[in-house]
Amino acid sequence: MDAIPTDPPVHVHSIAGKASCCYVDSMNVAFDMGVNFVKSVVQDHVFISHGHIDHIQALPAHAAERQLTGMKPATYYMPSHLVPHMQQIMVSYSKMQESDIAAVLVGVDAGSIVHISPKVAVKAFATAHRVASLGYVAYSISKTLKGEFVGLPGRELGTLRKQNVVLEDITWVPSVAYTGDTCIEFFDQHDRCADFLRAAVLVTEVPISGDLALTVCAKCTFLGDTSAESKADETGHLHLNQLARRMHRFVNSSLVLTHFSARYSFQYIQDTLTRQLLPPPHDANDEAVRRIFMAYGDRWAALTRPPSPPAPPAVASDKPTQS
Repeated sequence: MDAIPTDPPVHVHSIAGKASCCYVDSMNVAFDMGVNFVKSVVQDHVFISHGHIDHIQALPAHAAERQLTGMKPATYYMPSHLVPHMQQIMVSYSKMQESDIAAVLVGVDAGSIVHISPKVAVKAFATAHRVASLGYVAYSISKTLKGEFVGLPGRELGTLRKQNVVLEDITWVPSVAYTGDTCIEFFDQHDRCADFLRAAVLVTEVPISGDLALTVCAKCTFLGDTSAESKADETGHLHLNQLARRMHRFVNSSLVLTHFSARYSFQYIQDTLTRQLLPPPHDANDEAVRRIFMAYGDRWAALTRPPSPPAPPAVASDKPTQS
């Protein structure tokens, strides 16, 4: 499976109710572990959004495969209340295979920040699902020398560092945002979602398809009547219509939509998203989101407009040409 050509590239494998995982190889992070696929196993830092089985079921397999291949234990960050439950699960798996499976389980809460490296950090945000849940933003961190110190010789800069003078400006840029399952309430709270809306890449889950806005959430199926959106809210998911009405807010370079129901074909979902989310060529908001992708299972596609219809042929005039 090739990476989705976002910047940075992301790998996504997701089907509603079955499995979800997204990883960013260049940042050494994965989000959710509902399936262990391609190079997800080599990511040292895994962030779990919530405790639903399709988002966490492959964690023991991820840890076991790393151990089998001689890698160090990964660190798994998850909502704090999940840690004791996952500890029990890991104990049970270890007993079944009669050898310990090593995994570092760390509880995080909204506002927690994890430094992956000097250049990468991940922050947790409270989302709005029907169980306690977190979304995550991975930031690229850069340092630039403050203007007043530019041009100073290295020896002088070294002396200033020894005096604990702050020589650099530190900039955090949201690179990849991952919502996990959430309802539209999250995107209506600017204090929570601002960095999600401006991240270079936003991966969000929309388990919805169909011209009638047919929505599949857990065990419930809703048709596109006037109550469909409220039903989506009740089960903690996004309705495609809700997303479409807010497309002008998304200033991401790339938007990746995923977590669609297995009852629909890849082509059907792609056609539906294209019709509902891509504006006509003359729309002023056309560039608000430059690239939109869909990820379904282990496949992905870029949404593109169908070619514009040809211009009507010119009608010949019966009037004589003026000389």
